[in-house]
Formats: sequence, C-alpha cells, structure tokens
Amino acid sequence: MTIATFPPDPKPEPGWTRYFGFCTDAKVIGIQYIVTAFFFFLIGGLLAMVIRGELITPASDLVDRAVYNGIYTMHGTIMLFLFIFPVLNGLNNLLIPTMIGAPDMAFPRLNAVAFWLVPIFGAVLMASFFVPGGPAYAGWWSYPPVSIQNPVGHFINGQGLWITAVALSGVSSIMGALNFVTTILRMRAPGMTITRMPVYCWTALAAQCLQLIGLPALTGGAIMLLLDLSFGTSFYRPEGGGDPVLYQHFFWFYSHPAVYVIILPVFGIFSELFPVYSR
Repeated sequence: MTIATFPPDPKPEPGWTRYFGFCTDAKVIGIQYIVTAFFFFLIGGLLAMVIRGELITPASDLVDRAVYNGIYTMHGTIMLFLFIFPVLNGLNNLLIPTMIGAPDMAFPRLNAVAFWLVPIFGAVLMASFFVPGGPAYAGWWSYPPVSIQNPVGHFINGQGLWITAVALSGVSSIMGALNFVTTILRMRAPGMTITRMPVYCWTALAAQCLQLIGLPALTGGAIMLLLDLSFGTSFYRPEGGGDPVLYQHFFWFYSHPAVYVIILPVFGIFSELFPVYSR
C-alpha cells in the first residue's frame, strides 16, 4: 500500500506584531519608517499650532519667550529630521527593491539599525522638554555662540540633547544612504541596466549620494558643537581660538543640498505617476 506524503505546512507569516520588532524585511521597515514619521508629524503639528496661536496677538499670551524659542526649534527639527527624511526612507524601502528586481536591500541588518535609530533619537529629542532649562533654544540651525551656552549649568540640558539627536540622525541617514546606493548599484536584476532603471530610482540615487557627501560634515559639526557645550572645548569659542562661523560652513555644506535631497524623490514620484495617469 502506498502512503501519500504531503509537504509540511509552511510557517505562518507573522501578523501585525512584526511591525513592532527588529525585522530585516525592507517592506516591513518601510512601513515602520512611515508610521514613525507620521507619529512625529502629529507632534510637530501640535507644536506648529502653539506657534501660530502665540502669533495671534503681539503679546505673549500662551507661552513666554523662552518656551516659544524652544517650541520653534523643536518644530523645525521634528519636521525635518523626524518626518520628511524618515518618510522618504520608508518610500525608498518600499519601492526601490521592487523597481530594480532586488530580493531585499543590500544590507538588511544595517537597514534595520538605521530605522531603529529614528525612534531612539526622537526619544532623545523629546526628552529635552523634561530636563532643567527646557528644550533647545537656539533655533533648528543652532548657530554658536548661542548654542554653546549652558545657562542652567546642568550637564544634561535641552541643547545638548538636541545636538545628540541631530548627530544620531546623521548616523542613521548615512547608514540608510549607504544601503540605498549599494542596493541600486549592485543589486539590480539581470537585464536591469542602470539606464533602464525607473526615474524614481535615479532621483533616489542622486538624493542619497548627496546625503553621503553632506551628512558627514553636519554630523561632525554637531559632535564638535556638543564637545564645546558639554566638555569645554574651543572649536567654535572665539575666546579659545575657535571660529563660530566654522559651524555655519558645516551646517550649510549639508543643509543647502538638503533641499534637493527632499525634492528629487518627489519629482521622481511625479515622473512615475504622470505617464500612467495621462494615457
């Protein structure tokens, strides 16, 4: 008598709980990026409402000047580093492997680490609301000498947490950019030459190359800013032989091309949508 054999049932795919753990699937990480980004978008939007409410009249009706400066700084930082860039990284994770025929990102674990740094530096940034002296007060650009003053005298202060969060954001974005560039250049399916890539992949490649060029300058400049603030070094202190303008060079070496990092993928999305819906 012949006994029929059947292959074992495949392992059931985990449900929605996988979106809350350390996962190396690019599509899951893409969803994690986007959901996290919109969570911080809500926080940034609430801060924007406070800003606009305060500007209804010339007087300080809702918050005082120091709190207003802190809210203004945090709003700009959240919208840039915790909303726009994570949303774009989420779209890259969802679209790039599918568009070029790659099974996954080139460095899946690095991809996961890059994402999990986002909620970590987001938590560091939010913690600045609860330390002595309140959140960062020097604007989302944080030029010295204002940003290297510590009027409350505490080692853990809002400005220091802001700088730490920006540095962690730079590390996360560098990891992501390295992953995206390597995936596009080395993980394309056979026959998918670089000239046959979709327009979105081209714009994402250009944007991530700009990230790789500019972010080390901003991250290094932020680390030097933290050293001046917390450890008394003199990279930007004129009285110690430093130059406050040096930080502006670091900041704008990245921040000027950052507008293209944002807009190029958006142009790529429009370039993919228009031909489809114009037929």
